[in-house]
Amino acid sequence: MADAEQELALLHLLAPVARGWRQMGDAALAQFGVSSSAGWCLMHLGRLAEPPRQAELALLLDISPPSLVRTLDQLQIAGWIERIADPDDKRSNRLALTDAGKALAEKIAARLAELRAGLLSGLPDGAVEVGVELLGLLSLRMAEQRAGVE
Repeated sequence: MADAEQELALLHLLAPVARGWRQMGDAALAQFGVSSSAGWCLMHLGRLAEPPRQAELALLLDISPPSLVRTLDQLQIAGWIERIADPDDKRSNRLALTDAGKALAEKIAARLAELRAGLLSGLPDGAVEVGVELLGLLSLRMAEQRAGVE
């Protein structure tokens, strides 16, 4: 088991590392003339196999659905997404990238892949897998604690 100092160091690094990655990503998005909120929407939409409902995308982005509406309006005006009536629920829209949106999302993804490669190159074998497992467990435990499960 890790000693208390190492545990504290780990937890204190979580926020600055996440913030640093987000800042790097935001700077990459700015190179394409895209705001942070618009760029991360495009990235998530580009990774999904099926067009999500607005509420599903908001959940993935960890924002409230009403907060997402303005960004989606901007993306639609720019011609990067389209809202499609959900055939299963006429009250809902699904969100799909247009061809222009797909092209932009691919360019952004390529730039973020370059940044990611620069950060992660040279790490010891298995370090990424261990990190993903650790962060996943911490996220699960935090969610359980927020929900009152112990």
